[in-house]
Amino acid sequence: MVVMTIIALLTGLVGPLAINSLDKAQAKSEILTLKNRLRKISYRAYILQSSAEVTFKGKEITISYNGSDIQPITITNEVLFFNEQVLYFNNYGFVQPLELNLTYRDINTTLDLASLINTSVVPDEQ
Repeated sequence: MVVMTIIALLTGLVGPLAINSLDKAQAKSEILTLKNRLRKISYRAYILQSSAEVTFKGKEITISYNGSDIQPITITNEVLFFNEQVLYFNNYGFVQPLELNLTYRDINTTLDLASLINTSVVPDEQ
């Protein structure tokens, strides 16, 4: 009986920590996927030479390309939450505004899109 009580007590203590770790890992995974998706949208806008618009609202992201035959795409996140925001990608793949606000696990975070997307390679001076 004592052993069963100790096992139940340890499970009660370790269980919430394991669930927290899983939530944190899923949030990091979704943020990484979002960053890669935004880079891909930038590249595609440049290659297609058409502007793109990405709308964030709640847990949904809607991607649409202006002047292209590509149908709008809607993606639903499980952990990330967004206030209503719109990102605009021009024909050269640059994005405005330069920040994206998101929330996960009641933590507000801002992604710096200037360093993520609007970067250029400057050749070394010789």
